[in-house]
Amino acid sequence: MLEKGMGINKNQLQASLKIASLKYPNEMKQLKDVINPVDELYKAKDLMNEFYQMEMKKLYPSLDPQQFTLEEKEILIVGTDYYKRTITLDTIDDLRRYSIEEQIHLTHLLTDYTDSNKYSTLKQQYPD
Repeated sequence: MLEKGMGINKNQLQASLKIASLKYPNEMKQLKDVINPVDELYKAKDLMNEFYQMEMKKLYPSLDPQQFTLEEKEILIVGTDYYKRTITLDTIDDLRRYSIEEQIHLTHLLTDYTDSNKYSTLKQQYPD
């Protein structure tokens, strides 16, 4: 679409972008408005991936972080933080931060719309 519609040529990218921005200023502004946030998202994703790789090397030294997707790394790192222990095949069956009774109590507290102090109560009863 960009090549045919606006004359943007990947072989002469800079020159064709300059010409297109003069010919189609509104469209090029819209394109930049879309591309810049997407570019920032990719940068953030790269930073997250670097962070998760470093954390995986610390928490799971026997695993190669390159073998995992960003989402899988996130589950392992965030899960380790949440459950206060590493997630392995041996521990996965009993991963629970709160007992069933505590989960029910938390659910009741969170869905009690009459209690205006419910968040204070939650912080007192469950500080972590």
